[in-house]
Amino acid sequence: MLAIMIHEISHFYFFQKFSEIYPEIGKDKYDSPHIEWLMSEIMVENILNDERMQKVFKYDFKTYDEFQKKK
Repeated sequence: MLAIMIHEISHFYFFQKFSEIYPEIGKDKYDSPHIEWLMSEIMVENILNDERMQKVFKYDFKTYDEFQKKK
Protein backbone atom coordinates (compact mmCIF):
# COMPACT_ATOMS: atom_id res chain seq x y z
CA MET A 1 0.00 0.00 0.00
CA LEU A 2 2.88 2.37 0.78
CA ALA A 3 4.37 1.78 -2.68
CA ILE A 4 1.05 2.70 -4.31
CA MET A 5 0.80 5.87 -2.25
CA ILE A 6 4.36 6.87 -3.17
CA HIS A 7 3.61 6.13 -6.83
CA GLU A 8 0.59 8.42 -6.75
CA ILE A 9 2.44 11.18 -4.89
CA SER A 10 5.18 11.06 -7.53
CA HIS A 11 2.59 12.38 -10.01
CA PHE A 12 2.20 15.54 -7.94
CA TYR A 13 5.96 16.10 -8.04
CA PHE A 14 6.08 15.35 -11.75
CA PHE A 15 3.33 17.82 -12.54
CA GLN A 16 4.76 20.47 -10.25
CA LYS A 17 7.99 20.46 -12.28
CA PHE A 18 6.12 19.97 -15.55
CA SER A 19 4.05 23.10 -14.90
CA GLU A 20 7.23 25.11 -14.26
CA ILE A 21 8.69 24.00 -17.58
CA TYR A 22 5.45 24.15 -19.59
CA PRO A 23 3.21 26.76 -17.92
CA GLU A 24 1.17 27.14 -21.11
CA ILE A 25 -0.18 23.58 -20.83
CA GLY A 26 -3.36 23.55 -18.77
CA LYS A 27 -3.96 21.29 -15.80
CA ASP A 28 -6.91 19.79 -17.65
CA LYS A 29 -4.27 17.77 -19.55
CA TYR A 30 -2.94 16.15 -16.36
CA ASP A 31 -5.36 13.23 -16.51
CA SER A 32 -6.05 10.30 -18.79
CA PRO A 33 -6.10 10.04 -21.81
CA HIS A 34 -3.80 13.02 -22.41
CA ILE A 35 -0.13 12.56 -23.33
CA GLU A 36 0.91 14.64 -20.30
CA TRP A 37 -0.71 12.08 -18.01
CA LEU A 38 0.91 9.24 -19.96
CA MET A 39 4.31 10.89 -19.49
CA SER A 40 3.74 11.06 -15.73
CA GLU A 41 2.99 7.32 -15.68
CA ILE A 42 6.04 6.43 -17.73
CA MET A 43 8.29 8.54 -15.49
CA VAL A 44 7.30 6.77 -12.26
CA GLU A 45 10.10 4.21 -12.58
CA ASN A 46 12.69 6.83 -13.44
CA ILE A 47 11.76 9.15 -10.61
CA LEU A 48 11.25 6.62 -7.84
CA ASN A 49 14.15 4.33 -8.70
CA ASP A 50 16.60 7.22 -8.71
CA GLU A 51 19.38 6.51 -6.20
CA ARG A 52 18.36 9.52 -4.09
CA MET A 53 14.81 8.22 -3.73
CA GLN A 54 16.05 4.67 -3.14
CA LYS A 55 18.01 5.85 -0.11
CA VAL A 56 14.65 6.59 1.47
CA PHE A 57 12.22 4.03 0.06
CA LYS A 58 14.32 0.97 -0.88
CA TYR A 59 11.63 -0.47 -3.15
CA ASP A 60 11.85 -1.49 -6.80
CA PHE A 61 9.15 0.70 -8.34
CA LYS A 62 7.61 -0.35 -11.63
CA THR A 63 5.15 1.41 -13.84
CA TYR A 64 2.01 -0.40 -14.91
CA ASP A 65 2.54 -3.28 -17.33
CA GLU A 66 0.55 -1.53 -20.04
CA PHE A 67 3.29 1.11 -20.21
CA GLN A 68 6.11 -1.40 -20.58
CA LYS A 69 7.44 -2.12 -24.05
CA LYS A 70 6.56 -5.67 -24.97
CA LYS A 71 8.42 -7.87 -27.43
